[in-house]
Amino acid sequence: MSNDIDNFKEIAKKLGLKSYDPLKEGLYDLTEYFVIRNDNVKDLDPEPIGETFLATSDKPDIIRNDCVYKGLPLEQKYSIIYADPCWSYRDKMNAGNRGAAFKYNTEGEEWIGNMPVKEMVEDDAILFMWVTFPKLWEIAASGVMQKWGFEYKTIGFVWVKRNAKSDSLAIGGGSYTRSNAEICLIGKRGKGLKREDASIRSILMDRRGAHSEKPEEARRRIRKLYGKQKRLELFARTASEGFDAWGNEVGKL
Repeated sequence: MSNDIDNFKEIAKKLGLKSYDPLKEGLYDLTEYFVIRNDNVKDLDPEPIGETFLATSDKPDIIRNDCVYKGLPLEQKYSIIYADPCWSYRDKMNAGNRGAAFKYNTEGEEWIGNMPVKEMVEDDAILFMWVTFPKLWEIAASGVMQKWGFEYKTIGFVWVKRNAKSDSLAIGGGSYTRSNAEICLIGKRGKGLKREDASIRSILMDRRGAHSEKPEEARRRIRKLYGKQKRLELFARTASEGFDAWGNEVGKL
């Protein structure tokens, strides 16, 4: 690790960060990215394809190597992209042990928008992208969905969170009202896809799990909505039936 820190200090020096100290600034763990090819989810183990990167808690985009998207683009073309990007936050909660950056590595909109997603999707495709209300305006302004090759169409799911051990509504954090919902946006590429089931509702009431874990019910509804398609989950933390998966925490949940 000491050799890595020396290398990082040298890079920081070249960038003009005279007082940069990786340990004080909150050096993220060096991370491997994984791909799961979902032929039979029960028999799969994460396949390390990784590369490492460096970021700091307050300046997550300041130092990166050129291969942070290791393993992407995949050779397969997909008709459905399901993504739960690790959006970064710059509020006081994020600096403590309650924010997203304390739970997992987070990324800026520019980094996420520059992912080579466009190269992995069919001409006619659908995107499901989870966003949070505090980041909604920034995400829209950054054009992440457009950079991935999609046009925003509507809100696909509104997840109203129940408590983990009961059916009562959860009480989340928030600087204004207490947030207990998240939304998943839908984007369309080309002609999109033909709907196979017109009964799928947008309101999704389900219990919350680990930090940022999304309900399996969302994936089930996507499978039912569009039938048999090639599906890829980005920033995946678990393996799910019918979805290939890419992320640095695949298998964690």
